[in-house]
Amino acid sequence: MDAEEFRDDEAFEPVATKELVLTEELRDDDPSRGALVEGVVRYGAPRIAYLSPPSNGTGQSDGQEPGAHLLPDPNRWKMYLAAFPYTFEWPRTGRTFLQADVKFESLEPSITAYSLVPLDESMPVESTRSYTVTPQFQFMNIGGGLGGFARQVVFTKLQPVITGFGIGTSTFSWRYSSPPGGSLRDGSRLSAAVLQVPLTVQRFTLTARTGFTVSRPLLGRWLARDGNSDLYSFDIHLPSPA
Repeated sequence: MDAEEFRDDEAFEPVATKELVLTEELRDDDPSRGALVEGVVRYGAPRIAYLSPPSNGTGQSDGQEPGAHLLPDPNRWKMYLAAFPYTFEWPRTGRTFLQADVKFESLEPSITAYSLVPLDESMPVESTRSYTVTPQFQFMNIGGGLGGFARQVVFTKLQPVITGFGIGTSTFSWRYSSPPGGSLRDGSRLSAAVLQVPLTVQRFTLTARTGFTVSRPLLGRWLARDGNSDLYSFDIHLPSPA
C-alpha cells in the first residue's frame, strides 16, 4: 500500500462554488431586491483511499480480546478514508461570522461515518498535527507526523472551535465556531471521515451544503442571521481494494 497524505495546506482545484445566502429577509423597503450574499464556499473533490482490514481478517484487530470491540465484518463491509477540502470566503466588510456548518450526506443510507477528524477542537493549534487511522479504524494523533504510516491526515493549523457530528450515520458534519469576542476566519479547511461501505457498493452520491450565522449591522444594531448554500452533489467512484 502506497503512503498517502491528505493536507490542509495542499492546493486544490474547486469543483463547485456556492454562494452563502441569508435565508431571512432583513428589510422591508425593497422586497424586489435579490438575495443577500454574504460569501461563498468552494468545494474540492473528495479524496478517497481504501483501508485494509486487520491482517487476521476476523473483524478484530490483532491481540484484541474477543468481544472487546467488534469491527465491521470484512465479509460485509469495506472501509475508506475520505478527505474533504473546502474554502470559506467572506468578501464583505463590517460583518462578524459566528459559525459555519459543512454537512455531507450519503444518499446511500447504508454508508455511514465510522470516525471523524477534527472531532473536538477547543484550543488553537499553531503547529503541525497529523493523524493516522488505527487498525480499529479510528483516527490517532501522531503529533507532527511520523514516517511508516500508509495514510495520514495533516493539519498545519487548526483554529478553534471545531466540532464533528454524525458518527454512525449517513449524515455527518463539521461546525466551525468563532472564538469568544472574535470572528470566524475564512480560508481553506480540511476534514476527514472513515466511511463504512457495503461490499457491493462501488459508486454513490454524496451531497454537501454549508450553513452559516453572521452578525451584521441593521438600523444601528448588530443582529445575528442565518443562511446557507445551495446543495451540491458529488458522484463518488470508490477505488477498488488494493
